[in-house]
Amino acid sequence: MLITATALVLSVLAGRDAAAQAGPPPSGPGRAGGQRNAPPTAPPPGSPRAVAEVQEVLDSRVLTLAQKELRMSDEQYLQFFRPMRNLQAVRRGHQMQRTRLLMALRRMTNPQNDNPPTDVDLDARVKELSDLEAQMSQDERRALLAVDATLTPFQRARFRIFEEQMEQQKLRMLTQAMKAPAPKVPVPKPPKH
Repeated sequence: MLITATALVLSVLAGRDAAAQAGPPPSGPGRAGGQRNAPPTAPPPGSPRAVAEVQEVLDSRVLTLAQKELRMSDEQYLQFFRPMRNLQAVRRGHQMQRTRLLMALRRMTNPQNDNPPTDVDLDARVKELSDLEAQMSQDERRALLAVDATLTPFQRARFRIFEEQMEQQKLRMLTQAMKAPAPKVPVPKPPKH
């Protein structure tokens, strides 16, 4: 659940954020008022860079709020910080690998595919996904245990609640992002007789 919702939020937010920041294109060097060293533009919506930037913001927010939510001292927070960053990196890497494999399966099983894959090819790709998911579970469990090792029993319980709350916030952000107002289409008036 955590990974899927995060992936959805990142795709939508990356597109919105990049579109909002992009603005008009800068003038080229041959045009009037052009600049040779134009400032960098926002990454295109849905690009890996845009998604990574949004994920970094969300991960930083979790780290910023964690100390207060889990009632950690500064010293404890320093012990917590590195394992938590590692957990976030493990989850993010797994999600990228899983998404890549699912996209490959989508392409392979597309009914419009002119060169359909063999059953052997499909079985191999499904096995690769299953193996990845099993490995993901083990890797994430180890990373979570490292985070837990820095926390008291009370904080471990609060951490589970805190992560769920952060996930709910991400889902709310996704819902808001998808609620763009529908364009108003004028309804023609019937002709008068």
